[in-house]
Amino acid sequence: RFALRESLTVELGVRYDRHELPDGALWSPRASLAWSPTPASVLRASWGQFRQSQRPFELQVEDGLATLAPAELARHWVIGWEQLFDRPGALLRAFRLEFFDRRTSNPRVRFENALEQINTLPEIEPDRIRIVPDTGSARGVEAVLRGALGARADWWIVYSYARATDEIEGRTTPRQTDQPHALSLNLNLPTGAHWNLHLAWRYHTGWPTTPVTAATIEDEGETEVVPALGALNSGRLPVYHRLDLRARRTWR
Repeated sequence: RFALRESLTVELGVRYDRHELPDGALWSPRASLAWSPTPASVLRASWGQFRQSQRPFELQVEDGLATLAPAELARHWVIGWEQLFDRPGALLRAFRLEFFDRRTSNPRVRFENALEQINTLPEIEPDRIRIVPDTGSARGVEAVLRGALGARADWWIVYSYARATDEIEGRTTPRQTDQPHALSLNLNLPTGAHWNLHLAWRYHTGWPTTPVTAATIEDEGETEVVPALGALNSGRLPVYHRLDLRARRTWR
């Protein structure tokens, strides 16, 4: 890590791993840059190429896999701007805007449950499916605002727009945790010498889901109703939101 000038800092790094199975030598370089045009602002930019090997205990033998997968290769780009507002009594104290892009060129095979995503023993359920992505990506933007209400109350807002997708057989498919819009509102309010109130509201787009319909089949002269799955993660659950209120009191 070194400074090219007083306002410009550069950091370079590399990670080396060696795995006997199945890859051998792995190199992961990265670089970052921080430029501060004023004492209250900074522009950050970073790039990295990361190789993540599969550890032996991660081998999904319960799903029928018998060999370790090659190391995943992910390339990251992050660009962000941070600004402080040091004015007495200011409603807004800090602002951060960040763009990120992560692309995985050889993601591993994985297994998911199409109908019941949260399950204690997912590998024994009949809706278990095998997913073989060609590539994967996660990219988006996040904005953070921090401020104060008077001398004691603090607030902050976090909003992000992001997409997490896979390319599977030429089709862009959302991942199970893909949520384009996510918003968080927080208010921290000390009330008196011993009490503190915290209010938090969370909102995000509904997670993807695989549509299911009923189909009929003929089996030895009998009609049986069976589930028929639509395209993987082509539907969405309703939006999710919740409001939490926490009251805390301290004693000496």
